[in-house]
Amino acid sequence: KGAVHDLFLAHAAARPNSIALCEAQVRWSYSDLRAVSLAFAARLQAIGVTPGAPVAIFAERRASLVASVLGTMMAGGVFSLLSMSHPKQRLLQQIEIIKPVVAIVFGDQAELDSSVVEGLLERHCAVVAVPMEMEAFLRMVAGSPPIRSVSIHADSPACIVFTSGSTGVPKAVLGRHGSLTHFVDFLAREFDLNENSRFGMLSGLVHDPLQRDMFTPLSLGGELVIPPEDSICPGKLSEWLRRESISVLHLTPAGAQIISA
Repeated sequence: KGAVHDLFLAHAAARPNSIALCEAQVRWSYSDLRAVSLAFAARLQAIGVTPGAPVAIFAERRASLVASVLGTMMAGGVFSLLSMSHPKQRLLQQIEIIKPVVAIVFGDQAELDSSVVEGLLERHCAVVAVPMEMEAFLRMVAGSPPIRSVSIHADSPACIVFTSGSTGVPKAVLGRHGSLTHFVDFLAREFDLNENSRFGMLSGLVHDPLQRDMFTPLSLGGELVIPPEDSICPGKLSEWLRRESISVLHLTPAGAQIISA
């Protein structure tokens, strides 16, 4: 199989009115998500994202993150999720490794440490501020130029993830599209997942399990449901899961303890 976002686009073409993303009380169809992701991809191409170009994304648990990741991949870019809560020295090390051509910040880039912003600008990296709310995101990308077609296949790079390794120094792993599409196919067959499944996006924002949170439902035509941050705690998470009728979760043992608390 080829690019993981092509699986999403296939469902967007076949079932455009089906719900793809749920955040708070807002529901986004596959057609909605396709439109904003493609428009953002075109915007990224216009500022220098070419096939294989690395894009740093300072992640937030929002629908806008999903659209930004899809847009990066559609533009041919390679996304890497970073956390603004990490120490600035670690972020600077990661930026040095990634060498991003574009960095995406949600909300106000002023929340980034000034030394991190300087580190990006010194590397001639464009910093793009994306609205937290998807409605504002749609308005921002309205009128984007047409997206340029790019050739992406199973061996094309898709993402860069970090592991601390044994030394505490960030170490990067380059993931390819074929690994993601293969894993999505395995999960669907192994656990009988389909377009009726509702997935909760609970994995750590800068850890690779978040990829299966995002790509599995969107590759199967299912729904991805994003929890508010204040619900990811003992006493509230189980209530949120019942209210949203979540049927699929990826959890660590510690995460499972929150549900049972």
